[in-house]
Amino acid sequence: MELNGVMGRIYNGMDWIAKLVYVQFLWLLGSAAGLIIGGTFPATMAMFAVLRKMIQREEEISFFQTFWSAFRRDFWKANALGGIITLIGFILYFYLVFLKAHEGVVSVILYILVLSTTFVFLITNLFLGPVFVHYQLRFFQYLKMSLLFCLSCPFHGISMIGGLVAFYFFMTYVPGLLPFLSVSLLAWFLMFIANLAFEKAKQEAAAGKLSI
Repeated sequence: MELNGVMGRIYNGMDWIAKLVYVQFLWLLGSAAGLIIGGTFPATMAMFAVLRKMIQREEEISFFQTFWSAFRRDFWKANALGGIITLIGFILYFYLVFLKAHEGVVSVILYILVLSTTFVFLITNLFLGPVFVHYQLRFFQYLKMSLLFCLSCPFHGISMIGGLVAFYFFMTYVPGLLPFLSVSLLAWFLMFIANLAFEKAKQEAAAGKLSI
């Protein structure tokens, strides 16, 4: 029976929440299967693969099958990408701490440059998961494409940062949701915004303005 009106919206909302809770359960299971260190990045990419299909409203989605198929297929690739961005993040953090501890004009200028680079790096990472599951690319092209979207779609990138900040404050006030509805909710939002950027790029590519 199809529900309409207020009851229909309530039902759809509850169904959406239930799906996100299930996706988060799969993410936790995948992370644990890889002993956290080796499972978090593959589980995150697999989660984005499920959420992409959910957002694009593909029919007959098997969440479990889609998740574990992506998890196994991209296990090593996702871990390699995760290792690279972790290393870059550590280097940027080191220089931020190092430069902040020093005085002088040169240190201030370098600190601002590294801080700006860190901001771009953060937005690039927010695009990375959606790009990874949306495009079939060579290994380093995922980083290049994510950076391209970061630079060419600033509104979408800033929206992602806004969502990240809102998510932080929301979870601070409702910490009880963390085990059930946190990572999947944030990932859904990032995938949703990124999907808008992908559609924009597709339209511009069709018009001959962008080559993606």
